Amino acid sequence: MSFGLSLLVCTLAFGPPAASRERPRLVNTIDYHVRSTDPLIRAWIKNGAAESQTLSGLLAELAASDVIVHVVLVNRIAGGANGQLYFVTATPTARYLRVEITRLGGRADTIALIAHELQHAAEVAAAARVRDSLSLSSLYLGMSEPRRDSGHYDSAAARVTEDIVRREVISHRTQSDEELQLTAQLRPSAHLR
Repeated sequence: MSFGLSLLVCTLAFGPPAASRERPRLVNTIDYHVRSTDPLIRAWIKNGAAESQTLSGLLAELAASDVIVHVVLVNRIAGGANGQLYFVTATPTARYLRVEITRLGGRADTIALIAHELQHAAEVAAAARVRDSLSLSSLYLGMSEPRRDSGHYDSAAARVTEDIVRREVISHRTQSDEELQLTAQLRPSAHLR
């Protein structure tokens, strides 16, 4: 086999030389640190960040941290809360959190609730000692008053963040077509009643 044919066979088998390959697309660091499998939640986060400087700043803060947050929409939360944050696990390089939210009022209220829970995630990100559920509880015992039942805590910063984001989103008054379509899919059809 000639050298030219060998090079062609190698190129076909292994792809072009490394220098001529396209570079892989960089993962958006915000999407990496704040995730959801629900397209509506992703739209609320994306559009909320475009409408709220406060939410955008929270996302940037989380993107610069070792915290990875997965946000899910649930039907209800025990104890009557509208949102909650769980510590899932920690590795040497990352801490994984889960945020659960319920559908709360209108769009601005739901985006504000997501921001409230992401503020809690930012509080965890700022506390390197939080590496499990027990240290998460200790963090909040030191900064807040317990809610109605033990094990549920809040922070003044999260409540303030929620109020600010709600006002920012309301004052912006936009909603993307994608978000409108996803919201419409959640509504039960009138003929199914």
